[in-house]
Amino acid sequence: MSISSLESQCDHGGGQLCTVKDTILESLLREDTVQNRKPHSSRMETQRMCRCPYVRVHLAFNPGSIVNIKLANWLVRCVQFARGLPDFSSLCVKDQISLFLSAWKELVILCMAQAYFKYTVKTDDGIHSNSDQIVAKSVGGNCPGRRAYMEGVPTKKAVEQLQFVLNKFWEIKPDEKEYAILKMLLLLNPNMRDLTATARVERIHESIQSTLMEYEKLCYPNDPLRLSHLLLLLPGVRGFNKITFENLFFRHLIGDTEMESVLVELIQDHVVCSV
Repeated sequence: MSISSLESQCDHGGGQLCTVKDTILESLLREDTVQNRKPHSSRMETQRMCRCPYVRVHLAFNPGSIVNIKLANWLVRCVQFARGLPDFSSLCVKDQISLFLSAWKELVILCMAQAYFKYTVKTDDGIHSNSDQIVAKSVGGNCPGRRAYMEGVPTKKAVEQLQFVLNKFWEIKPDEKEYAILKMLLLLNPNMRDLTATARVERIHESIQSTLMEYEKLCYPNDPLRLSHLLLLLPGVRGFNKITFENLFFRHLIGDTEMESVLVELIQDHVVCSV
């Protein structure tokens, strides 16, 4: 498969563009490897089929599917977004990696919301469902899939939860600048324990919040609740299980490769590019 679109051009200031060839993503998106990859055995053990919210699902796609290219491209774009922020790129590499590893899922979810991303999932018995049509009704009794769901196995329940989050964004319809500011708030999180520049990130975070407040007053003066509605979107984004998200959207691409390794390589490639 040709994925030349994933050769990313990023502007690090001074009007100079550099090209980053995302070789790890190119190899992950090769049709022959994507088709033969199996879910990670420790995370995706086979569930007994049942008619309940905890039936396991997989992302449905065809070889060469645009869905896979979108997912990989969003990872690259999230790194470009982060590295394009002076407040982020001026932090030490250790802090950059820590912040991005913590926020990558949230950034991709916002990319999905911004692109009005809809996808199809399938159960182990081959039944396909559109993401926005799943209603995971609760059932009584003990379900064999509940424990797997809690451990990060994608289920109908998880898809419904993610769709609920996306629907909230689509109801409010944030504009491009609001999406950018929300991404900054999620990325520059001062609550990370291992940051070396916690006080600085706290100041940056407060400044971003002030920027959002001023933007809402200026652009949406007749909607005084819009700011609170936007901020209330973030807990749902943060709260969605990261392992579930990884398993549903990226496990078939990365196989046994650790997601952290992919993300660290992407960040380091862009750091080298900017030097």
